[in-house]
Amino acid sequence: MLKRIIVTTLAIFCIFALMGCTSKGSTADKKKASDSSPAPQPRQLSSETYYMLSYDATEDEIYENADTEFPSMYLVDENGNKKSDFTRDLKEFLKEKDIKAELNTYVQYYEPTTNIFYAYLWTKDAEGDGLYAIDVNSKKLKQIISGDDFDTVKYIDYYKDKLYIGVYNYNKPCDEFVFTVSDDFTFTRIKNENNIIKNENYFPIPNTFKSCFKIQQFSMARAFDELGYVVLQSKSNDNEESLIQIFPDNSRKKIDSINIIDDNILYYDKEKIVYTKLNSTGDESFLDIYKLYLKTNKTKKILTTDYHSVVEVSNNKMNYIDGFSLYEFNFEENETKLVFSNEKKPGVNIELTQCYQIQNDNFFVCFLNGADIKFHRIDNAGEQAELVDIDCPIGEVSNYKYGTVLPGHSETKCPFCNTIISTYDYELFQLSDEHSKYASKINRSLKGKMDDFLNKKFEIEDESRCELHNEEYFINAYEEMKLKGVEILNDKFLTVTMNEYYYGGGPHGTYYTEQYIYDLETGEELSMKNFFSGSEDEFKVLIAENAKENYVNNNEDYSFTSEDDAYNAVKNGASIDSTYIYYAKDHFTYCFGIYELGAYCEGEYRIDVPYEELNGNTKLTRVK
Repeated sequence: MLKRIIVTTLAIFCIFALMGCTSKGSTADKKKASDSSPAPQPRQLSSETYYMLSYDATEDEIYENADTEFPSMYLVDENGNKKSDFTRDLKEFLKEKDIKAELNTYVQYYEPTTNIFYAYLWTKDAEGDGLYAIDVNSKKLKQIISGDDFDTVKYIDYYKDKLYIGVYNYNKPCDEFVFTVSDDFTFTRIKNENNIIKNENYFPIPNTFKSCFKIQQFSMARAFDELGYVVLQSKSNDNEESLIQIFPDNSRKKIDSINIIDDNILYYDKEKIVYTKLNSTGDESFLDIYKLYLKTNKTKKILTTDYHSVVEVSNNKMNYIDGFSLYEFNFEENETKLVFSNEKKPGVNIELTQCYQIQNDNFFVCFLNGADIKFHRIDNAGEQAELVDIDCPIGEVSNYKYGTVLPGHSETKCPFCNTIISTYDYELFQLSDEHSKYASKINRSLKGKMDDFLNKKFEIEDESRCELHNEEYFINAYEEMKLKGVEILNDKFLTVTMNEYYYGGGPHGTYYTEQYIYDLETGEELSMKNFFSGSEDEFKVLIAENAKENYVNNNEDYSFTSEDDAYNAVKNGASIDSTYIYYAKDHFTYCFGIYELGAYCEGEYRIDVPYEELNGNTKLTRVK
């Protein structure tokens, strides 16, 4: 759910800067100096090494004051102290050079020994999309691989004065590009002596792992030198040799114990391969972690973790999340130790795959401090761990800016067999007194909604269903109402937006978004009838006309077959009493939930309507 797709242009600076560096290195070869010219000097390693912390907020994370174009990126030194705000520096650099580009947050890597940032940029420049090298300090930028030459980047490594970039391609062989990098920021592609995958249907698996699809520090050259082999995986699941070890002399050995359809490799070294098996039960998924001993070809299960819980695996250690706490498992000692004890904060939607980050053996966590989400360094890992604020903010959480959030929970048990048959979770927002003298009235209303939700009951009339309740595959129903965000509009109206999710079995759950709106000057809960003076039918027409316009502008909008179909379906389904209406600064959004107008896969259908069309005002205004 990337929200930063910006169609942009690279200025003339880039055209000159990119001369001497194409995806094939041909321009650089044409620009070679004469024999009397001094040879370019290799890029000097930095005297100071820096590492990057990066957090890319999703649409479900309501962070005010957060950057909406780039991830929150910071450089820290070897001790985990802040060096600079890299997002700010990068944006200033691009603005100074009149470069406008979107950053693909899945393809970014900061190389610490040379202090070069590599990122995929989407542009409209003559050079086009591709992987760029950026040196913010020296104000240099170059495209080093054209976007036409690869689909995504899997790893980057600066090893023995050479830059290695491993790319994955879906419809053609994968590749590993090798460049020399000179001090004048010239990238020259050279022959890769180890490029055994160039004409094969395999791709190399890095021997370490980082969560959230982050690029690994890896190269086949380094792996051959340090481990003596590389693991290759087939791009085709029906290949009899889907997973192999390949050695420097190009000899190969099939790995039979790991199934690439169900298993994923996390880590390997000279003695073992660590991999996961997915273990799914109903709506829950877990990962079973195994070790494959290469000498004996025997496997051993070492632990089970939550799905998407693994943060990083390297140097014979695996850091993973259990609940919301961070743990470290040592593969040699087969022991687990606590790194940082943490709990879920209600009303804060931090993505777990980005919550914890590890750089140069320093641990970092995204943590709520007041109303601000910030990177904090974890010192004295373990029971006595301490958090150090290193001044790396990600954004402000509106739920805590305007008040606080309290958790609510309930469950229903079968009165005959005592089996839990349904559970409910709720996040209750409570407004601070400073924002309204009617805060207590508003809070009572909000709490009443939580009480109604948590007091739902399943009626069980007799013992006939107890046999089902005791089956191994029985799944109790689960429903939650999570606080998405709180906003104050025009210093007068409070909106509280809730995300609902329900699962009661089957292939997927259901969801919807609901919003409550209150007048801060009276404490009243309001509805659309307070903002629209017309009739129910006139409101239906207003929504339908906008749906018709959406269809015309978008040609094929949702599942409608024509503009008349869009008009009629929306007019018949719309209601002025709907709670699926969301109020913003200059418009409101009318939402049809899943299944109301189309299939589940089509999701919700939303229509934005300016306030001017609602009641003639440019901002939200009560009319009664």
